[in-house]
Amino acid sequence: MTEYYVVYDTTTGEVRLSGAGSAGATANQVVPSGAAVLQVPFEAVSGTGLDLAPIREGLIGKVNDDAGQFRLHFITDVAGQQATYLAKEEEAKAWTPQANLSDFPFLAAEAEYTGMAIVDIVTLVLATAAAWRRLAAKIEGRRRGAMVELAAAANVAALVRAATVDWAALAAPAAQ
Repeated sequence: MTEYYVVYDTTTGEVRLSGAGSAGATANQVVPSGAAVLQVPFEAVSGTGLDLAPIREGLIGKVNDDAGQFRLHFITDVAGQQATYLAKEEEAKAWTPQANLSDFPFLAAEAEYTGMAIVDIVTLVLATAAAWRRLAAKIEGRRRGAMVELAAAANVAALVRAATVDWAALAAPAAQ
């Protein structure tokens, strides 16, 4: 399999070298100080000059994938789980101590199988939902910010900077 790559100036984005080689060629490039190497799709280097569009497209996919992978640190991604989370939150918002437990099947089942008191489950569900909503908003905001930056990027260095997101910083205590 042939790999295609560019060596670029990390400040100006000027492409210093483009090349191709067998698998691993990108990683084997000796990169001078102030430069970096990026593996690119064939379409980016197949014409006259460097075509940023296929690089941008690939980096958009990378940012989206990375955001999704980061979310998976905080959610259970199995069929139906999102609907379950939403139903539990809805029940927790509606629950009162005078409520008929049969009207709250998720809370009742969780109490039965965990041995927790309903009030503790309600507190946990509401706190978890609020914390997730704050973090999910930050993830989505940063993801969309990267999309705007990628759309505006005029060279390889700007594209790479735009696609480089410190997702973990979003969940750091100071970011809360």
